[in-house]
Amino acid sequence: LFVAETSGSTPFRLSTHVEDVGHMLVVGPTGAGKSVLLALIALQFRRYAGAQVYVFDKGNSARAATLAMGGEHHALGADGSLAFQPLRSINDQASRSWAAEWIASLVAHENVTVTPEVKEAIWSALASLATAPAQERTLTGLSVLLQSNALKTALMPYTLDGPFGRLLDADHDGLALSDVQCFETEELMHSQGALLPVLTYLFQRLEERFDG
Repeated sequence: LFVAETSGSTPFRLSTHVEDVGHMLVVGPTGAGKSVLLALIALQFRRYAGAQVYVFDKGNSARAATLAMGGEHHALGADGSLAFQPLRSINDQASRSWAAEWIASLVAHENVTVTPEVKEAIWSALASLATAPAQERTLTGLSVLLQSNALKTALMPYTLDGPFGRLLDADHDGLALSDVQCFETEELMHSQGALLPVLTYLFQRLEERFDG
């Protein structure tokens, strides 16, 4: 990725890969330069054709590097930030299967026991919602179709009637993925109820982009 110089003036050639695996962990005390190193690696990685960079940040440490690469920077959870429509593509079978698991995790977080009957109720409601126009495939729309009051109550915090609806109950999806994007999570981390639903949705969207 780049050539550096050690304290002994010896050339140091950095490659994160061992054969075809490029996983890496950077550990160090506050202020040691971890964020600077990661930003440099991202900038250097962009020289390769088809390279994509997605950063989950805290404290805006990657904002300058992201903008320097012509990427998009999103402050999740901040006023006027992105709003998502996780159920928009449930007319596709694979997306509906993911959505069923995602909804089950939401209601489980609200202390609903996810039994086979609950899974069937969620799946049936999603199947009905999938026939609606795309802009109507929202969490509010799903709540209307659920017959169980317990499930409606569990889903309410994530609809427009609840505290997290501004993030997860939009009638369009504000996220248009590009090759370089940074998601600032510090504000989102203050909303523990929204943190996992938002991140799991973003991971699902990003996974669709990975073709390596």
